[in-house]
Amino acid sequence: MTRQSTIRALTPILGPGLIGIAMAVGLAWSWGTWPDVVVDFGRELYVPWRLAAGDVLYRDIAYFNGPLSPYFNALLFRLFGTSLLTLVIANILVLAALLTLLYAIISEIASRGTALLACLTILALFAFAQMEMTGNSNWICPYAHEMTHGLTLAILSLYLLWVHACRQGRMWVVGSGMAIGLVFLTKCELFLAGIAADGVLLWLIVPLKRRDGASATRVLARWTLAMLAPVLLAFGLLTTVMPARDALVGTLGSWIHLFNRELTSLIYYRVGMGTDDVASNIWQMMIWARSYALISVLVVGMALVCRRGRWVRHIAVVVTTVIGVVVFAIYREDIPWRQMARPWPLWMLVLAVATACVLHRHRHQHNLRRRLALRLALTILAVGLLGKMILNVRLMHYGFALALPATLLLVAALWQWLPQAIARYGGHTGMVRSAVLTTWLVMVVAHLEISDGYFKTKTFVVGAGPDRFLSDRRGERITQAVAHIAAKVQHGQRVTVLPEGVMLNYLARIPSTRYIQFIPPELKMFGETRILEALRLEPPEWVVLVNRDDSEYGSRFFGKDYGQQLAQWILLEYEKDLLIGPPVFVDRRLGVLIARRKKVSETVLGNGVGNLFLRTTHWTVPARGS
Repeated sequence: MTRQSTIRALTPILGPGLIGIAMAVGLAWSWGTWPDVVVDFGRELYVPWRLAAGDVLYRDIAYFNGPLSPYFNALLFRLFGTSLLTLVIANILVLAALLTLLYAIISEIASRGTALLACLTILALFAFAQMEMTGNSNWICPYAHEMTHGLTLAILSLYLLWVHACRQGRMWVVGSGMAIGLVFLTKCELFLAGIAADGVLLWLIVPLKRRDGASATRVLARWTLAMLAPVLLAFGLLTTVMPARDALVGTLGSWIHLFNRELTSLIYYRVGMGTDDVASNIWQMMIWARSYALISVLVVGMALVCRRGRWVRHIAVVVTTVIGVVVFAIYREDIPWRQMARPWPLWMLVLAVATACVLHRHRHQHNLRRRLALRLALTILAVGLLGKMILNVRLMHYGFALALPATLLLVAALWQWLPQAIARYGGHTGMVRSAVLTTWLVMVVAHLEISDGYFKTKTFVVGAGPDRFLSDRRGERITQAVAHIAAKVQHGQRVTVLPEGVMLNYLARIPSTRYIQFIPPELKMFGETRILEALRLEPPEWVVLVNRDDSEYGSRFFGKDYGQQLAQWILLEYEKDLLIGPPVFVDRRLGVLIARRKKVSETVLGNGVGNLFLRTTHWTVPARGS
């Protein structure tokens, strides 16, 4: 075998091999740092644990998303054992599936080299990263599995439709429809973006080999029926354990809350979308867009000037690389990396329009048209996903999933499609790719440094065995609380953690009540009065108060700025058992107050113990009826 044939044989496995190595390195580097010890991820462990134990979602556990992810994770717990490690391994496989799909898609719409760079971007910026103090914005321990499951299924649906366009066959269409139907059972924003992308692809590719209207109609009918099947199946299964109305609400999941004005008006969601200060956020978007445009114009101009002269081209590449490295070394701490994705919506709209124009120009070249249709559909998916943070796009937080397709398309545009356009005018593509690669490396290194800084704060071991993970200083107090309640709580008793911290229940394997989170969004979704009535009917034997500063929701402390009715009831019904750390609901420091329910005589008699509890919490008890 000649050297050239050897290279040709190795090319198909080289990219996946490098991606696999990079994934292994990323896992080893970040191992155990992915979950947050208090915020969100405890719910992702607790809910499937209780479902695997026999509880029913929506009936026994109040939940606000669709049923797919909790029941899928519960199935994993039943098959492989209840543990954090079970979810970690499953999520590694989900990430691998996502990388496989995107590698295949980007190889078709660009090249294998571009697909390699795009998948390395996922691993560097999204898969394991931690860009803020709270963890969970990663693919191994996400704050909501609906995000990772939903996005992977949406991309799978798109890919199967494209495979149908190339190979024909009913099963590809049915598989695509079922995948997008499953997305409906996760989160509404993912379904809306996914079905828009699928709709574009169906419109563009169905007529390619199916000229008669009847055939096209059959394809659409199969896809639609397949899409409805998972939704109807979920509804049917839920009706076997609850009334039809409750089953419908559960099947709809987050759709029920989509038009809840009290919920969507919270400052948290307005800041997340950028609608809290529209003018300022648009201005920031334009500033970043201008910076990117100026750099692009400079690089493209130099590439067009350096048309001739081998040595001139080599020198230009070296100069471009050196300038990029020097600028990074000097200004890397001054660049607000967390805001770098603000103009992504603009670039996606530009890419969508450009792709549509090229598609129209080559509408009679079927093979090229299929690839361009896939590219346009993926761009529509990216635009739809950015809608939830349209004026405040970031790679962290929601961006670990919602900004992922847009980022990959930008990588493809800069690495593949821009150099191709420059080559048509005789420009120096090597210079453009040198500038792109240098910028990519600078960006990746900067983000890895940020993540590494947060990883280094995680030195406290939480949990044991397959539930073991690393946390910051908060983990020490949570571990003490888990040990205390595990020792004191008797079999059959329940513990409710307020306003958030159901991770304690999971680690101690002690169930909570129907309601497991009491932060402002949940109080808006389920109603504080309704929650209080449920707690009064079936009060837990123990209550744990975990300090949390909820300024991001516009209400800082539970019991002071929100949840006053619940706080008043707790003060009257419970007495202090143990305080771990500083007093709760005073400042940002994590304190944990464990309280047991008073005996009936203590509850009736008065405030002796209650006053001690009051001084410990620093609450002000609201007047009755307030």
